[in-house]
Amino acid sequence: MSCTAGTAGCNHAFHGLIHLSATDFPGLRGGFVHVPFAAGHAADARPSLPVEQSATALNALVVAALSVREDFMAHAGR
Repeated sequence: MSCTAGTAGCNHAFHGLIHLSATDFPGLRGGFVHVPFAAGHAADARPSLPVEQSATALNALVVAALSVREDFMAHAGR
Protein backbone atom coordinates (compact mmCIF):
# COMPACT_ATOMS: atom_id res chain seq x y z
CA MET A 1 0.00 0.00 0.00
CA SER A 2 1.06 3.53 -0.69
CA CYS A 3 2.23 5.61 2.23
CA THR A 4 2.93 8.73 0.16
CA ALA A 5 1.32 10.62 -2.69
CA GLY A 6 4.26 9.70 -4.92
CA THR A 7 3.60 5.97 -4.74
CA ALA A 8 -0.18 6.34 -4.97
CA GLY A 9 0.06 6.64 -8.76
CA CYS A 10 2.10 3.43 -8.96
CA ASN A 11 -0.40 1.59 -6.78
CA HIS A 12 -3.30 2.92 -8.87
CA ALA A 13 -1.69 1.75 -12.13
CA PHE A 14 -0.93 -1.73 -10.76
CA HIS A 15 -4.35 -2.26 -9.20
CA GLY A 16 -6.04 -0.97 -12.36
CA LEU A 17 -4.12 -3.52 -14.44
CA ILE A 18 -5.02 -6.33 -12.06
CA HIS A 19 -8.68 -5.27 -12.12
CA LEU A 20 -8.78 -5.22 -15.92
CA SER A 21 -7.13 -8.62 -16.15
CA ALA A 22 -9.69 -10.06 -13.71
CA THR A 23 -12.76 -8.47 -15.30
CA ASP A 24 -12.44 -7.39 -18.94
CA PHE A 25 -9.41 -9.38 -20.12
CA PRO A 26 -9.27 -12.80 -18.44
CA GLY A 27 -5.95 -14.48 -19.11
CA LEU A 28 -4.14 -11.19 -19.66
CA ARG A 29 -0.61 -11.36 -18.33
CA GLY A 30 0.71 -8.18 -16.87
CA GLY A 31 2.75 -6.63 -14.15
CA PHE A 32 4.17 -3.42 -12.88
CA VAL A 33 7.83 -2.52 -12.61
CA HIS A 34 8.91 0.49 -10.64
CA VAL A 35 12.03 1.97 -12.24
CA PRO A 36 14.19 3.98 -9.86
CA PHE A 37 15.42 7.48 -10.53
CA ALA A 38 18.22 7.80 -13.05
CA ALA A 39 21.59 8.18 -11.37
CA GLY A 40 22.33 11.86 -10.92
CA HIS A 41 18.64 12.84 -10.96
CA ALA A 42 17.72 11.55 -7.53
CA ALA A 43 17.29 14.22 -4.90
CA ASP A 44 18.71 13.62 -1.45
CA ALA A 45 19.77 10.03 -0.92
CA ARG A 46 17.00 8.36 -2.92
CA PRO A 47 17.81 5.05 -4.60
CA SER A 48 18.89 5.39 -8.21
CA LEU A 49 20.47 3.40 -11.04
CA PRO A 50 22.27 4.36 -14.22
CA VAL A 51 19.80 4.44 -17.15
CA GLU A 52 21.77 1.72 -18.96
CA GLN A 53 21.42 -0.63 -15.99
CA SER A 54 17.66 -0.01 -15.78
CA ALA A 55 17.34 -0.62 -19.54
CA THR A 56 19.27 -3.90 -19.26
CA ALA A 57 17.04 -5.06 -16.42
CA LEU A 58 13.85 -4.12 -18.28
CA ASN A 59 15.07 -5.92 -21.39
CA ALA A 60 15.75 -9.08 -19.35
CA LEU A 61 12.27 -8.83 -17.84
CA VAL A 62 10.59 -8.59 -21.25
CA VAL A 63 12.66 -11.45 -22.68
CA ALA A 64 11.76 -13.66 -19.71
CA ALA A 65 8.07 -12.75 -19.88
CA LEU A 66 7.91 -13.55 -23.59
CA SER A 67 9.81 -16.83 -23.27
CA VAL A 68 7.61 -18.32 -20.53
CA ARG A 69 4.30 -19.59 -21.88
CA GLU A 70 2.64 -20.48 -18.60
CA ASP A 71 2.53 -18.60 -15.32
CA PHE A 72 3.67 -20.46 -12.22
CA MET A 73 0.98 -18.85 -10.07
CA ALA A 74 -1.69 -20.25 -12.38
CA HIS A 75 -0.88 -23.68 -10.95
CA ALA A 76 -0.33 -22.75 -7.33
CA GLY A 77 -2.43 -24.86 -5.03
CA ARG A 78 -2.99 -27.71 -7.49
